[in-house]
Amino acid sequence: MGWMYDQVIDTRKQLESLKHLLLKDITDDEKMLLDEAGVEVTDPVCSSCQDNNDKISNLEKLLSQRDQQLMELKAEVLHLKTRDKYLTSEIDERNVQISKLKLTIDRKQPSQDNGKTSRDKPTSGSGKAGTKILYYLGTSTTPYLSSCPKSLGEITLRDFKNVVNRTGRYRYNFRTYDKEVGPVKEELVEDGALLPTWEGRIVGFVEELPPGNSLDHIEI
Repeated sequence: MGWMYDQVIDTRKQLESLKHLLLKDITDDEKMLLDEAGVEVTDPVCSSCQDNNDKISNLEKLLSQRDQQLMELKAEVLHLKTRDKYLTSEIDERNVQISKLKLTIDRKQPSQDNGKTSRDKPTSGSGKAGTKILYYLGTSTTPYLSSCPKSLGEITLRDFKNVVNRTGRYRYNFRTYDKEVGPVKEELVEDGALLPTWEGRIVGFVEELPPGNSLDHIEI
């Protein structure tokens, strides 16, 4: 738009210069004579004046065209600014909505994770291939790994004893998750009790009882 504005200014300057030249060709005495003769000063009195008038007329037309183009460009610029402002406002609003949605998802995710117990979690170690069973003997820090052909939720303490396959009297604890306490070890005594799970598998702790201890724990 700047170059168009400069051209309009140059055209106006040329028009003023030609008008000045036209009036300069006529002296004061000539003006008086023309007035006495009833001839207006604006009427051409010579061929050079006629040429200047033609130039002035052409320049005025050109100036009018340039003014029209300048107005159209201003209107277009105003339209673009308005649209840009609208688009910027819409983008800001969308960003706010996205931020609110992310915040809502972040708030829901921890509560969903905490609300799940190990019993509710799916397992990749169960199915046709069986369920993985880890168990620790005594004070050992290295677990034994075995498997049971049953699925999670179906394995009983009797099944676990068959997997361990040890003679003697033992206490059996299993890692699980309590909603109020968190990770805990749950002791089972009844052979028909279902084993709790931990992260898709069975994690047991087998502790041998000393001689003369209570016979509540079934001997295998």
